[in-house]
Amino acid sequence: MASWEAINSITVENDTTTSVTFTSIPQTFLHLEVTYTMTNNNGSNDIWSKFNGNTGNHYFQFAQGVEGTKFNTKSASQDGVQTAGHSYGSASNNDLTVCRYVIFDYTDTNKQKCMQGYSTKTYTSSGLTTAQNQMFGPFFGFGPYLYMSSGGYTGDDAALTSLTLASQSGSTYFTHNSRFNLHGLKSS
Repeated sequence: MASWEAINSITVENDTTTSVTFTSIPQTFLHLEVTYTMTNNNGSNDIWSKFNGNTGNHYFQFAQGVEGTKFNTKSASQDGVQTAGHSYGSASNNDLTVCRYVIFDYTDTNKQKCMQGYSTKTYTSSGLTTAQNQMFGPFFGFGPYLYMSSGGYTGDDAALTSLTLASQSGSTYFTHNSRFNLHGLKSS
C-alpha cells in the first residue's frame, strides 16, 4: 500500500522571508505533496511554485468558488505556477491560508509536470474576527473561501529536484511561524 512520507519541513523564523526553497528533492517517490499554513504581512496570499529555479514559460488554470459565485482563469508565460491564488485580504489582519497540492510524476523526464490542489483562506478584512467571519460568512460573503487549482510547467521535462514557493511579485513577506511541508508518495 502506498503511503506519504515526510521529506522536509520549513518554518519561517522572521517576518522578512519572501520565499522558501526545498532543495535536493529525492527521486525515489511517485508524487510530491506540498502543504502549508501561512499568513503574510500585506493581505495578498498569491503563492507560486517555481520548479528547478526556472523562470518564465509556465501556465496555470485557477478556479474558486464561494457560495453561489464561481471564478475561473488561466494564464501563460508566467514566472511560476499559481498554487494559492487569493489576493484578497487585509494587511493588518494577516489572513490565514491553508493549502495542499500534489505534483504528479515529478521524476518522469518524458512528460511535463502538472499539479492539482486546494487551499482555503479566512478573509477578515471586513473587520470581523475569524470566529465571527466563519459564523456570518454565509450571510455577508466574507469567507472562509475554498479554492481549487491546477497548473503545469511547459518547456522543460527535467525531473524536479528543487521547488521554490514565493509570492508572484516577490515582495510579500511570510509571517513568523508560517510552515511549509514536503512529502513524497512511496509505492508499496
